[in-house]
Amino acid sequence: MVKKETIKALLFAGSTATFGYIARQHMLQQLEGVGPHLYATCQAQPLIFTHNGPVDRILCILVIFFQRAMDDYMGLQVTRVLLGLFGTVQAIMAVEGSRNGYAWYHVVSWFMFWGMLANMFTIAVVTSLVWVPLYVLTSRFFVSRTISRDSDGMDDSAVPVMISPARSGAILLSLLLAFGVPSLLMTTSSVIERGSWLSLQVIALWQFCPILIQLTYTVLTWALTPLLRDDRVMPVAAGIRDTATVSTVETTSTSTSSSTTTRITKETDSVIVTDPMDDVNQQRQRVRMAQSKAGVEQLYLIMAVINALIYYGTFLQTQLDGVHLRESLILLATNTIPVAGLRAIEVAQFKSAYFLFLDLAVLTTTFSFWALYEDGLIVFVILLAGILSIGPGSAIAVYALYRENRIQDPNLLKLRAKKTS
Repeated sequence: MVKKETIKALLFAGSTATFGYIARQHMLQQLEGVGPHLYATCQAQPLIFTHNGPVDRILCILVIFFQRAMDDYMGLQVTRVLLGLFGTVQAIMAVEGSRNGYAWYHVVSWFMFWGMLANMFTIAVVTSLVWVPLYVLTSRFFVSRTISRDSDGMDDSAVPVMISPARSGAILLSLLLAFGVPSLLMTTSSVIERGSWLSLQVIALWQFCPILIQLTYTVLTWALTPLLRDDRVMPVAAGIRDTATVSTVETTSTSTSSSTTTRITKETDSVIVTDPMDDVNQQRQRVRMAQSKAGVEQLYLIMAVINALIYYGTFLQTQLDGVHLRESLILLATNTIPVAGLRAIEVAQFKSAYFLFLDLAVLTTTFSFWALYEDGLIVFVILLAGILSIGPGSAIAVYALYRENRIQDPNLLKLRAKKTS
């Protein structure tokens, strides 16, 4: 009989994918208003980035699209908020794909693949149509995995929900360096003049940020792993055996109960042998989980602060510029061109800005529904309030931080002892 949780996961995955498909169709329709302009511009003034014809043609369209969107005043503000949210979503994807329950061969952990796919087909469509449904359907299984029968009873290095501090630290630094810096250069004119040759090169480079993030993450993980090693949770094998020997001798010499205790499990009818090392093992698991949880929480907290700064900074900028923000957002959200008689390039700017607004709205909705599925209506309502008050990127990062308290709960740890027949 199909379990209730399975039905719930299937319904959510199906509804999210359906929402993603509808959003994709609507967004494709909006490209009809800007697509001809992009193609005509790239044919008349082709841009050269890689000296590879097909690649340069694709890059030209993407670069001109982003340039047109950011040439629109509201489009620039939307782009900044969207990129902040994009960073939060990439952090979530990287964290979930880095948990010990997933391995490099699992499609959810292919961070570079999903990032490049998002740059081609928008992050909103990729997450709603594919990634979130796939994650929901597969994540239900890895949490319950345990070590194999032949594994060392003291080996708790693969507790499914945990993430090593080296990984979480590498995710944060790689996002800041390989995504945050290019995004900052792309959306500000204080360093590089917008519309200049160099700014176009930065936009083109930004399209390859997922590759840069993956490379940076790999190097940083290799570098941070020995630096963040903690002998309290990674004792040498010899030390473990010595501890076991001493515990057994002491217990036997005092003529108390046997140094090992046998109990039968109902699930497998197998015998699980535990000894005084179990308490040590449990303590080590708790320390490991505390370190793992702290690293992930720090990652999400920093992402929340950065996104809040972007959100309030954008709001402050519009107020200083004397822009009627509410009216401008309504015009953009309803796809209403402000004035008649605009030139073709100005229409393309507005349409490009509207497309990115849709991207932002769909992406925010997708992860809001994810929060509803994961933690219920009350959390969903609080998240909606947070989206309005501190911005979508910050609110979703705060939710992910809150969710981590449930995911990495030490009270849910099971003693990972070696099974014997």
